[in-house]
Amino acid sequence: MDRLIKLLNGQLPWVTMMILITIQSAMTSTLLVKLPSGMDKFIHFLIFFVLGWLMTRGMYDSEKISLLLKWLIILAGGALFALLDEWHQSLVPGRVADTMDWLADMAGIISAGLWYYYLNGRNKNVTALTPE
Repeated sequence: MDRLIKLLNGQLPWVTMMILITIQSAMTSTLLVKLPSGMDKFIHFLIFFVLGWLMTRGMYDSEKISLLLKWLIILAGGALFALLDEWHQSLVPGRVADTMDWLADMAGIISAGLWYYYLNGRNKNVTALTPE
């Protein structure tokens, strides 16, 4: 039971964040606040920074995965989700897919992952590329 609770504690937050992002992406443009030019990129960065932080936290809770594989999962999973999110937005009336939004998403994920590792990774002795 403790193992299940630890798994849920590590993985449920980022899954929940992905669900919330998907719900927000399904909103038509008439339901969204109009932002000043370029501000939407900052919002994309912040939202995906939180997602990246939660994903990194979840991956670092898993002790049986190598550091390299953790980063591949974070980057590939984050990139794929951000791409699918942009595609999803292109299907919503009044919304468009934007490569710059995807780049802002990826910048948020990468920044959060690096910051999490800087603050917490060294304390958990996860500097090796292979599991101990």
